[in-house]
Amino acid sequence: MAHPQIAAFARLAKGGDAPRRRIFGQATKLSRTMHDIRYNEARDEFYVTNPFAQAILTFRGGADGQEAPIRVIQGSKTKLISADTLEIDTIHNEIFVPQGDEVLVFPMMADGNVAPIRVLRGGAKAGWRTGGGIAVDPIHNLLVTDGTIEVEGQGYRTTFRLGRESILIFDRLADGDVKPLRVIRGPNTGIHAIRQIQVLPKGGWIVIAQITDGGI
Repeated sequence: MAHPQIAAFARLAKGGDAPRRRIFGQATKLSRTMHDIRYNEARDEFYVTNPFAQAILTFRGGADGQEAPIRVIQGSKTKLISADTLEIDTIHNEIFVPQGDEVLVFPMMADGNVAPIRVLRGGAKAGWRTGGGIAVDPIHNLLVTDGTIEVEGQGYRTTFRLGRESILIFDRLADGDVKPLRVIRGPNTGIHAIRQIQVLPKGGWIVIAQITDGGI
């Protein structure tokens, strides 16, 4: 069984160097599955998902050992069901959590059983499903996620990893049943089975990591 922990290494660590710090133990509320972690340099905090507990955990940047999170978003009002990945916007102080046919948005300082301040919904009305990769461009006010688009007469593509063959671009403040502003997809893109997304606002780049061939 995997041992739930977060290891922090020196910036210049190499080879078999040991971690400087390890966060572990029951008090941390970490699960054996953590597919995303984000660091907020301005607040010196980091954020991680716990999909089994349907929770978002916030730790001090210097957390060490069996240290509890300083904030936990969890409960029936949160609408969290399968919080596998997340993104943070350090300019507008928000946390974005994609799951299923929606993206939930919480205030950065949210704690406890807190309702999202916005819910971007796909599904039948909007014609898209999110895959899980997500990034925010706070400069151009864009939200970028991967997923799949409903094709007229064909329904959703449900190939490997539920398709995940499209890049969906929304307004950062999108709320409710909203169609994407733009969609990047098709055989010429080389996109298939996206895992993670990063946005570089200054250069106007969207960078993706794919599951199938390790390509970026």
